[in-house]
Amino acid sequence: MRKLFTLLLTLSALFAQAQTYYYINGITVDPNAPTTADDITITVQGDLSNTAATINSAFASVTGSQVTITIVAMQDGIGLDVLVPHAIPLNIGPLPAGTYQIGFTGAGYLDSAPAPQHAFTVTGATATDCDSLDIISFQWAAFNSNQLIITAANGSSDLFDYPGFVLISENGDTLAREITNFFGIGTGPQTHVLNVLSSTLGQDPVQGTLQLWSGFYTELECEWEIDQTFCPSSPCAPVSAYISNFGGGLVSEDFPFTVSDAINTVVASGTLSLQGSQQSDEVELCLAPGTYTLSMAPVAPPGGQLVFGLTVGAYPPQQAQQDFVQNGQANVLPFTFYPACIEDDNAMAELGQSDWIVRVTDDRLIINEPSGEMIGRVLLFDASGRCVRSEDFRSAQASLSLHQLATGHYVVRNLSGSAAAFVR
Repeated sequence: MRKLFTLLLTLSALFAQAQTYYYINGITVDPNAPTTADDITITVQGDLSNTAATINSAFASVTGSQVTITIVAMQDGIGLDVLVPHAIPLNIGPLPAGTYQIGFTGAGYLDSAPAPQHAFTVTGATATDCDSLDIISFQWAAFNSNQLIITAANGSSDLFDYPGFVLISENGDTLAREITNFFGIGTGPQTHVLNVLSSTLGQDPVQGTLQLWSGFYTELECEWEIDQTFCPSSPCAPVSAYISNFGGGLVSEDFPFTVSDAINTVVASGTLSLQGSQQSDEVELCLAPGTYTLSMAPVAPPGGQLVFGLTVGAYPPQQAQQDFVQNGQANVLPFTFYPACIEDDNAMAELGQSDWIVRVTDDRLIINEPSGEMIGRVLLFDASGRCVRSEDFRSAQASLSLHQLATGHYVVRNLSGSAAAFVR
């Protein structure tokens, strides 16, 4: 009888192991010492059990002081018996002060993360005024003409609980309004989406007021006077084409792509590659406002769960994407691009961008920022819209190498919108 019981325990353990497709070995909280003003992200770190294992779904919910992470892992076919590292970032936004416990539910996973990583503490914040609330940018949504995007960063400890931005004209008409979606405004950058309510918005420069309300529009917190054009007329703005594999096996394949304008003229092209452990690739382009089509050339079915598209911004990104259909036919994604103004300064007036002074030598581009502000990351684009140079500068002067670049027209810009065109 004892031998039979031991055999049953062994078979149960083997069966449980066979049903485990994702092994959790770590949990991190970002920031690691969050306050009520922070936008919190929990990242689950672990390994898929083989190359055919995949995460079918993952999400987090908060009830009281309990954070519940639901993970459903599964296997799609037969894969190589090797562990595949896989991280799952889950944004849960700002939280009230207190200590929180992290638990898991779902199917196909095994939680082996250290016990101390299953808890974290959020500390409180004190109130202040609007002076430390930084409106980084205010622009059209990159791929949606019915939305405006505000990127804000809160340098104070004031949470601005349950915030909502609204844009009002000089006549008192509501032009655009945010549906409250955040518990508060964190240290950022944080993206707020305003739905456009007026058909006239964007046809002319807007003169009016941007307001920030809190408490589900019960208390007016801040106001900014604006004089702004929302229809950009810039030479080009950065946008990245990408392809990513979300599971179902490793992919080793090249993916040629083109971007064509409304009259089918190819304005950008390149190749994205997935190889080995690199299961995501992107290339930065520079596109003017307009209507385009991103096309991926047909390839032999490479496997995996592939998604391709375009993305703008680092955090949080704006995306236009769709699944990559592996049927031997070209994958086509039409999109309209509404970038922020460069020369028209589509941002809050107090940010004050100034024109660069540029000088071209035989093999270098010299940039001077007259305002004395740090230039930051510089991007160099060729005439086909490809990003051919990228470098960070922590001063008001930048010296960018032009070595081995062909003669022709180029555009150089930084992430805050300053730009210049030149001929090499």
